[in-house]
Amino acid sequence: MNCSYIKYMKYVSKGRQNLLIKVILILFWTCQLFAIQCPSTPKIANSIEFAEITKVQSLADFFKMNDQKNLGTNEAFLLHFSNSKKGIFKPDTRNLWSVNGEVGAFTFSEFLEADVIPPTFKRHVGQHFGSLQEYVENDYRPELLSSKEKFKKLNSYSKKIVSDFIVIHFMTGQWDRHWGNVILLEDRLKAIDNEVTSDHSIGIFGDYPFLRRGTDPTKAESYDFEDLLSFPFQQVVVVENLSLNRLQAHFKDFMSQEKIEKYFKKYQRKNLNSIKYVVWKGYLWIQVPPKAMGPAHTNIFSRQTIKKIESLDYKKAKMLLGEYYSDTWISEFMIRRNQILQAAKSATLIP
Repeated sequence: MNCSYIKYMKYVSKGRQNLLIKVILILFWTCQLFAIQCPSTPKIANSIEFAEITKVQSLADFFKMNDQKNLGTNEAFLLHFSNSKKGIFKPDTRNLWSVNGEVGAFTFSEFLEADVIPPTFKRHVGQHFGSLQEYVENDYRPELLSSKEKFKKLNSYSKKIVSDFIVIHFMTGQWDRHWGNVILLEDRLKAIDNEVTSDHSIGIFGDYPFLRRGTDPTKAESYDFEDLLSFPFQQVVVVENLSLNRLQAHFKDFMSQEKIEKYFKKYQRKNLNSIKYVVWKGYLWIQVPPKAMGPAHTNIFSRQTIKKIESLDYKKAKMLLGEYYSDTWISEFMIRRNQILQAAKSATLIP
């Protein structure tokens, strides 16, 4: 505090001194607040979270103009920003299911300091609310690469990058593991389209998980972490030689006729002739069919990543992810967390 200020305060009444001090404190904390939120700071200036939008175009149109195949299935838009960055905006259409899945997965990636998922935020665009993810340009055209070439490129990355990618997919329940959901860069990868992490799922590390896909309202029960420990993986029912009538016979108590027909058509399109499921707690749990990248599994873990995961108990996990996922989902997450820690005990650990 300079001398001129002290001299001035000598001639100010006690009441006005207190008022002046309050004003100074308000101005100080206002400055601190704007130092965090103002776009003039480097972190925000380079972000798309608050940047001014200069152009909006359909993502499908963008890919068409650039002679690229649109591997996505959801309505999305490419936003151009005043800071020269681009972002993928997905309007919310399912009561925050997709928004929370996208932002929740990014939040966990950030917690691990993994740099696997591009920055993803919630944002209003005009009259629409949705998820906004920083656009990352593929260094490789995935539709032009064979499966062998894609795996070769994946295995060329550092072991930590690949391991963190797999851990994030497994722990967040990202079951949709196909190449359209991965951006292949020269020296690293980016995991995108993570909305399905909002699904309820339970599985074994290294195998395809079971997704909660139907409910018998007369038998549905709530469940928690302790209940999940006894999930009946040994009671899997396999429906072979799929037909609509067979599927109806098995799923009629859990799904509407329309939903059963959609499931049957989806399996037909993919030439899948069998389906595996479990009935537990009044819910229908259907196992994810084979995916191009296989189930999430690795025998290599980063010590830094494992240390971060070890620090997460239920309470901390809820503090971190509770804004995006339900308490039941957090319980499922903790089951997956424990499986990763158990696998790490007999795995190769790297820095």
